Amino acid sequence: MMTTRAECLVQHDVGVYGYISFQNKTSYRDRLGNERYKQSTYHGRKVMNGSTETFFAPQLFIPSGVKDIGFYSRAFGAVELRRWMNDDGSIHVAELKIDRALFHLHEESPAKGLLAPGRCNGTTVLVGLFTTEVDALMDRAVAAGGKVVSPARDYEYDYRQGEIEDPFGHRWLIQKKIA
Repeated sequence: MMTTRAECLVQHDVGVYGYISFQNKTSYRDRLGNERYKQSTYHGRKVMNGSTETFFAPQLFIPSGVKDIGFYSRAFGAVELRRWMNDDGSIHVAELKIDRALFHLHEESPAKGLLAPGRCNGTTVLVGLFTTEVDALMDRAVAAGGKVVSPARDYEYDYRQGEIEDPFGHRWLIQKKIA
């Protein structure tokens, strides 16, 4: 259940670290100060101060009630940047990055047709993740709770690829170009 009282754990490149409560309506800009806000970076990209850099940031939907998303840090070395939590401590939204690749985990919203893969017995997205060590990353993902869908192997189109499914049903294509 989504609530109006949420908290956000914030960690930005400028070193700001703390909780923002939406109940008191204090903005990140107010807490940080206007000048530091303008100088801050958004995950390595200068977008808060008017830059027009475009980047891709998928939202992966997870079931309601999820409290543990540690799989992504254990499997892929993801860093959690911030999260919004429901009153029961479950995750409403979490923002993560793997190196410079930003993505979000978002509590599903069936009324809007935004469903976790388990609810529809499948997924419409295969997330490609490039790495120099396909086999090692797949091993880490499995050790963290992922399931092998397709073992890593070399393909005639000059890629080494393997596919895993994370604990929430999202499919990840772990790959590298080999030629």
